Amino acid sequence: MTPTTASSIPVTSVAATHLRTGPMIVAVGGADPRSVLRAARQLAPSMPGGVLAVSVVEPLPVYAVAGELTLVPPNLAAEGREAIATRLTGQVQEFAGANVTWRTSVLDGDPSYALTELARSLNSPLIVMGIGRHRPVDRIMGVETSLRTIRRAPCAVLAVRMDLDAPFDNVVLATDFSAASAAAAEIVLPLLSQSATLHVVHVWEPADGARNRVKAADAAYADELPHRFRRFIGALSMPRGVTVKSATREGQAAERILEFADAHQAKLIVAGRHGFSALKRLFVGSVTTEVLRGANCSVLVTPEPPFADTDRLRLVLTGTSDSTDPAEWEVQLAAFTCRNRGRQTVVDIEQVAIGSRVVESGYVLLGAAYVPHARHIALILGDSDHAARRVTRTIGTVDSVSVSADPMGKDLAVRIRHAGGQTVLTFPGE
Repeated sequence: MTPTTASSIPVTSVAATHLRTGPMIVAVGGADPRSVLRAARQLAPSMPGGVLAVSVVEPLPVYAVAGELTLVPPNLAAEGREAIATRLTGQVQEFAGANVTWRTSVLDGDPSYALTELARSLNSPLIVMGIGRHRPVDRIMGVETSLRTIRRAPCAVLAVRMDLDAPFDNVVLATDFSAASAAAAEIVLPLLSQSATLHVVHVWEPADGARNRVKAADAAYADELPHRFRRFIGALSMPRGVTVKSATREGQAAERILEFADAHQAKLIVAGRHGFSALKRLFVGSVTTEVLRGANCSVLVTPEPPFADTDRLRLVLTGTSDSTDPAEWEVQLAAFTCRNRGRQTVVDIEQVAIGSRVVESGYVLLGAAYVPHARHIALILGDSDHAARRVTRTIGTVDSVSVSADPMGKDLAVRIRHAGGQTVLTFPGE
């Protein structure tokens, strides 16, 4: 066995580790495809995977003829599809010219399903489409194509307003300081113009109560906001020339975000989509939905980042990442090992139920891992002077795993709560 080398790799940026390298998908259709293509042309230089312009042919209508259900004649359908493909090629040539990174495709099916499945299969970073219809009946029935696409999409979705005619130089980023909003920030930064202004806006609702305890909690939250803004903005890989401004508003989130965007004549609102179950996506409203329906500018919505990024983003933004999900522990501990392999450790094993406590020191970290089939966590420690000497501490009946980091992004500890107590691994003397 080779000697170990201390890693101590800090987590200092929200830059995504799970990059999408496929083409940007541009949904061409609807009332104003030119705005969508215009937006795609502006964004194309920041898309290394190129551009795929797509038109979707929806299912054929069925007619009742002499009491029998009849489909549109196949030859008519084929002619219609061929005409759509020809029109799409002409539209792309008009906007892309001789740019060989633009390709075209005609798909069949429900637009939201076809676009999102294509994005998933191609590992696309972005879907660009029109912002969709806004009739009251569409909102009630939930059939707005843009919303349905956002709810299904594995990547960011840019819903473009018909009057978009300039780069994104005045942008509102709605943040709750969560991993989702940090991921949204990092996605939009490459899309900004060189002299853009990015407004980072946080909306919160003070509690409706007169009790001193409630007032004190609200005051403490308000006092903490400047620090949270500094940490959030400081973690972004901000392009040169971009001006960042922070703002706080009180009240209903969607209403205040829309008011702010209108008052500052924003050309884009950016929001991170939080994870929802399939049922909630269909029946429960959200801030993102209200913003999309009420915006007078384009809207970019990004999905919940994968857990590997969520774990890292939490450490950057708050200094702590907790998980009670065994499905996440394997990823969380693998990343912790990668950052800290070879560092000196102190392991504190506390069994409250039996009044026992064991403290071990003098070992270096070789690995920390969750073993799914055995349902336990293994801490693998070694002797820094004699690499062949190692000891494994097995921890069963785990309830949660929590990693903490200092403001510079350097890991401080991992805390594993388990039946009857906890095990804490720290890094002393650094």
